[in-house]
Amino acid sequence: MKRDQSTMPSSPPRKVARYELPAQFNAHSNSPHLAKGFTDLPFDILVEIATRLRPLEMIQLSRVSKELRGLLMHRSVAHIWRTALSNAGALPPDSTNISELLLAFLIFSGECTSCGGYTELPIDFVLQVRLCSPCRGTQYYLIKSNEVDHSELLFVSDSNVARFFPIYVCLRTDYLKIKAKHEALQAIGDVQALKRWTEERREIVQARYRNALSLSQWFNTWKEGTYTSSWQKKLARQAKLDKVVSELQNRLKPICYTQRKLNGEESASAAAPIDSNVNPSRLKVIDVSLPSDDAVFPSFPCTEDILSKSFALRETMRSFFPEETFELQLITKNKYIFGHIQETAHAWRTELEDILASLVPEDIQPVELENMDYELVLGTGQESKPLSSLPLKYPKLLRADVIFGLNVPDIQYRSQDSQLLFYPDDFCGQFKLKDEAKLVYDFEAAKIANALLRALGSPDLSYQALSTRSKLFRCGRCYDQPVLDSWKAMLQHYRHESYRYKLATGRRSDVNTSIPYIFVHDPDSLYPDKPLVQLVDCDNRTSHVGPGIGHSHHRFYCLLCVNINILDNKFLGEGYIRYHVQNVHLVDECLEGVHYTLCSSLSLIPWLRS
Repeated sequence: MKRDQSTMPSSPPRKVARYELPAQFNAHSNSPHLAKGFTDLPFDILVEIATRLRPLEMIQLSRVSKELRGLLMHRSVAHIWRTALSNAGALPPDSTNISELLLAFLIFSGECTSCGGYTELPIDFVLQVRLCSPCRGTQYYLIKSNEVDHSELLFVSDSNVARFFPIYVCLRTDYLKIKAKHEALQAIGDVQALKRWTEERREIVQARYRNALSLSQWFNTWKEGTYTSSWQKKLARQAKLDKVVSELQNRLKPICYTQRKLNGEESASAAAPIDSNVNPSRLKVIDVSLPSDDAVFPSFPCTEDILSKSFALRETMRSFFPEETFELQLITKNKYIFGHIQETAHAWRTELEDILASLVPEDIQPVELENMDYELVLGTGQESKPLSSLPLKYPKLLRADVIFGLNVPDIQYRSQDSQLLFYPDDFCGQFKLKDEAKLVYDFEAAKIANALLRALGSPDLSYQALSTRSKLFRCGRCYDQPVLDSWKAMLQHYRHESYRYKLATGRRSDVNTSIPYIFVHDPDSLYPDKPLVQLVDCDNRTSHVGPGIGHSHHRFYCLLCVNINILDNKFLGEGYIRYHVQNVHLVDECLEGVHYTLCSSLSLIPWLRS
């Protein structure tokens, strides 16, 4: 490559805020010993180290100290930058009139050539700059029709800002320099000198145009990298953005639990429960200090929603930067990326909470927050705020019986296709706002949940309180009294029993209406000896065998169900079938052969033989 001093990049203004680099990219500019160690190395060793770096690493290394910057910016080490470009596969095949240092800066830094700020606007290979929008307004000079003579001596570029006709611009500094030189030669009247300078300048301009065209063609082919299609590139960048969003979501933990004040004493500094009913492994605790300008979100959007609401991030995804520069822009905690994600997440959460609050019935009471052994807060330290300080409509969303779902058309009584969505736990990266039209308030699940909460003696309890207790849930309406490990599982159990009951009654024959068929899991029914739900300790996971003769490996059919055309009720064990006959059909004294029979005995029934 041809290198001249005019093509060397000017030092970006040091007043411009730089990226806050992660460990793997941090040049440790605050470490004078590290910088001195580099500069004290023999030159050949330093060159050997530098030749193993990539362009982005070279740029960061040049910012460690003034000494290293002066060394790496010197024309004598151009071969180091050429090797770095080659390491990244970014070395143009043909010689150009742009220095390797400037080419590396333009392609990999992602910074404005003038102010040093982040920009996604394209490189202008004619002017050999990448300018942000504000700097374009100050650094560009519009070529006017009466300055055609000067335009032949200037590096003129076709600006893409015009929609219907091209606008030709040059750099303002270049224009003033060439104009001053031209006027000076005219003033002294040296026609031969003016002619020689004009011819030389025209050759330089024409060479720049040829090289710019070659560079543009090469860059358009190279910038796609190893991806064979734009779709592959989108998928790869989507995965990287997902990782950054996930890290930020973990950093902005939703709801954490802190110990309440007791007898006027201050809360414990460590987030921990007070009683043994809280499982520490289930607590969502923020154990890192967050900057005061960071927000803590009780819910968090998925990457798709972030991109749909953030124009800046969409442009970043579509940018033509090399992958290592794109990844650096994502993983560095600079205000451009993280600021947009946080701002988008805040707007998304506000919209989501308004949608959810509009679905909740108005007569629903706020969640119980004051009578808990620990309090729910947002944030940590001085930034923490109790959830009781939120507007009235938002604490309602935290109730254990405020349940949402996604409406699935043309599906009836199919509990296995129903999602139980609780706020905020089920709205942290999974829900997409494009499903807003499908979002419904699940009245059936809410009715069941409310009945179960009343059975527990806490009708206004929050879902978070239930989720953090080291207790399991036992169904008191089943024969074997199964123990379930979560609130959701218990609700799905009752939904499944309701689904089975609706299927059975839908097929029931109207011939024998005298045979009762009771819904034992009816949340509105009261059985003093059969509570809807009970809390049990975690070490009591074994199922409790209910009343009856006990288990066996025989399967039984209920003859009363057969008589009313319900043919799919099979029961494992005689105790189970007797429990069913007594509680569903209200038969006090069960008789085999009259009320129930072994499955193999059904062939003895005359009307079932054929």
